[in-house]
Parts: sequence; C-alpha cells; structure tokens
Amino acid sequence: RVSAWIGGYEYEEVQTTTLSAFDRPFVEQIYGFVGSFLQGDIDLKKLYPLYRQTVVRRGKIFKATAVRTNAGTYLSLNPTEPSTTNFDDIAGYEEQKGFYQNLIAKTADRDPILGDIRMVLAAGEPGLGKSLGVQAFLNALPDNARGMIAKLNGVSTDEYQLLARLARMHPDLDIFAVIEDIDTLTGDRLGNAHTRQFLELDSVYGDSVPNNFHLIATTNKPYVIDSAIIRPGRTAKILMYEAPDRASIRAIAELHAQKNGL
Repeated sequence: RVSAWIGGYEYEEVQTTTLSAFDRPFVEQIYGFVGSFLQGDIDLKKLYPLYRQTVVRRGKIFKATAVRTNAGTYLSLNPTEPSTTNFDDIAGYEEQKGFYQNLIAKTADRDPILGDIRMVLAAGEPGLGKSLGVQAFLNALPDNARGMIAKLNGVSTDEYQLLARLARMHPDLDIFAVIEDIDTLTGDRLGNAHTRQFLELDSVYGDSVPNNFHLIATTNKPYVIDSAIIRPGRTAKILMYEAPDRASIRAIAELHAQKNGL
C-alpha cells in the first residue's frame, strides 16, 4: 500500500492481485452469496455447500507451515498448483517408480493396507531423482487423497503434530505429508531431543497418528537417521536412489532424447 497526502487527505492505493483459475470460482461464490445476503436473500442451501469448501476440499497439494504465535501454534495451508512432472518423465528408477504407482493404486482403491503405511523414506545423494519421484507421486494423487509439503528445518515436531491432527479431522481423506531432509528431525535419539519427541508421538500417543496419515520423507544422509525410525513397522519402505547403472543411464538418455526430438 502506498500512502500520500493530497489537499490534507490521506489515501491508500492498494495493489490488486490477479486471481488464479483455481481461486476465482470460489471467490465468485463468496461474493455472490454475500451480495444475495445483503439484499435479504438468506438461503442456507447456498451457504452450506460453500461452507464445506474448506481449503483442504479445494485442492490436492498444499504447502504446510506451522505458524507460532503468543496464542499457540497453528497450521497455515497454501494451495499449490501441481508441477508438470509425471511418471512418464522418470526413467532408470523402475523399482522406485513402481512403488509410488502401486501406492497410488492402493490409495484410489481405499485398500486397508494403507493403514500400515506410516512412512516411506526416499534416500540417496542429491540429484538422483528423489524429489522428482515425490513430485510425480503428488501429481497423481486420486480424489480421496491430499498432499502436504512441510518444511521442518529441524526446529520442532509442531508441523508433524498439526498435520496428524489435520488427517484426523478428515478421516475420509488419505493425507500424505512430504518432509524433506527428515534427518534434521530424526537423528540419534541420545543426542537429538526432536527424535525423542518424534518417537513419543509415533509410539506412545496413538491418537496423534491416525491410520490415514502417511509420511513421504526424503534424506541425503540416511546413515544419520536413528535405527528406531527406520525399523520395519514404522518405515514401510526405504527407496534407495543410487548412481544409475549403464542400463539406467541409457534409459534416461533415451527418454530425454525423445522428449527433445533428438
């Protein structure tokens, strides 16, 4: 906002923001309802469908941030447009891609086995495709699932608790929370208080981790993660991303050659 004085009066010029195609229909519905309400047309049949369109109902992928205030910590969710990455853009890592595709199919079918998927860990050196696989997975989520991208920065487990609470509030949706560099949160439990908090939340307080809440975690340093975190039963699958072999390099080269018309 820019303030100025003209003839002794102050005015503010507010810079407008262009609404995306994602937000425009929802905002138009709000303005339409309020306009009708001000004219005396109170129709609860219009209000309730609008009320049900919470942020989680209006998109599939969100950036989730824990906001700390004097009154406590709350979860800020910002809808994110899906990237252009899909499984057809991935070559050379067939096992990892196949796991994600199977998980998508199980989610769409509401397979009870999803209740056993607590955490999936994608591990390996930078630049080998961990994030690419996660992006393709999020972009392929079915209508009964939502993706939450959280950045913990090794500060605390607030985001984890709030995301688990969000999943409990939406029992008909499978919530997949993506946590990058999870090694900052889950190091050696003897020297890392965050790891002890994580284990307590995951083990002692069963209500904190509903069956529809799943972690998709990435790390460049799998060797620093506490063994209690990656044990079977807590981590359902470890997807290792290693340097591609000759056959994988050829598949990757062929994919990009076809995409670029070479």
